[in-house]
Amino acid sequence: MNDNKISNMRVLILTNMYPNPAEAHSGIWLHDIVKDLQKKGYQFQVAFSVPTPPFPFSLIKKWNKFSRQFPIHHNIDGVPIDFLRYYTSYKLIPYRHQGTAYMLSQTKHLRHIIKDFNPNMLWAQPSLPNGWAAMKISKSMNIPYVVAVHGADINVSANLPGGVLKLKQIYESATSVVSISQRLNREVNNIAPLANRKLVYFGINPDSFKQAREIRQQFLRSSKMDESLRVLSVSNLIKSKGIQYNFQAVSKLVDKYPKIEYTIVGDGVYLSELKKYAFELNVSDNIRFVGRINHDKALGMMAQTDIFALPSYLEGMGMVYLEAMALGVPVIGIRGQGIEEVIDHNVNGILIEPHDSNALANAIEQLITDSALSRKIGLAARNHIYENFAWNTTCEQFDKIFRETITK
Repeated sequence: MNDNKISNMRVLILTNMYPNPAEAHSGIWLHDIVKDLQKKGYQFQVAFSVPTPPFPFSLIKKWNKFSRQFPIHHNIDGVPIDFLRYYTSYKLIPYRHQGTAYMLSQTKHLRHIIKDFNPNMLWAQPSLPNGWAAMKISKSMNIPYVVAVHGADINVSANLPGGVLKLKQIYESATSVVSISQRLNREVNNIAPLANRKLVYFGINPDSFKQAREIRQQFLRSSKMDESLRVLSVSNLIKSKGIQYNFQAVSKLVDKYPKIEYTIVGDGVYLSELKKYAFELNVSDNIRFVGRINHDKALGMMAQTDIFALPSYLEGMGMVYLEAMALGVPVIGIRGQGIEEVIDHNVNGILIEPHDSNALANAIEQLITDSALSRKIGLAARNHIYENFAWNTTCEQFDKIFRETITK
């Protein structure tokens, strides 16, 4: 096998996160890795799992809204994507059984894809339902698989009855289990001590940041005559992302800083609750919901903010923190989460305890009032990311893991 370029390396990705017409920003980092490995001779196909309510609930538009956003097939940069709908309901079927529900719905379809594509290996993420599907396919069709752990796998499944046993089966049957932070790597070890664990930090792809860096420089040179104080988050809108604590922090600061503006990029099941909560705290005029936007636009907005604050208390790592830091934006994160492995408190970012809106408000005010500290943190953050989270290293590590998987 050629050391630099290989032939006939076919990887079937089982996932529910990949750029698509409904969610342009979903799994953009995954697609960037794919594009890099394509240059080395890899071929990829994606089987994208889409939860769909069973009949007759599928007739109710609001219940079936998510599933209806996706096409049947799509192609992005030469990577074909099949959207496989599996019948489930999170209220009727426990999360730990999502993998079983997926396989009951889509085993036949997955076998057709495998017959046509003839993959050498499977790359699954997250663990449920896709890791479970990879494990079942691997056992029945003798195809090795790698499973990636991003956070929700551990944070949700491991805390549910029977969840640890499911994860243990998935992880210990995999050729490799790739975690994106030391914290997740330790938790995988606690659940599945016999698993072949790998740690791969996701790097920053500099090609994705060219335009955003220019926007950032223009923003820093501007006089900001409006004197607005801009705080930003980019995330799925679920409770564990901690957006509600940002609202509380804004409510504590708004009297002193009436021009504070908090922008939330993203969408999700918690949106209506957040809008209601903003109204209850009387900060609706200071909060802006942007919804889902493409990656370039999200980076552009990130480049024009004073502070990136995401007080997520169940986070494996969070690429958005690294992206903000790479642009030189001061970042506020949570202790005990993956981002703690990146941020040196008060040096290249700020860390606070989870669920503490007082500490969050104090951190925001500290960055508002101490412009020298803010600039110092932003510069240190940018340098740290580019020196320690190189994109080439990330892709080389995945290349090595995949080659090992094929040859075992």
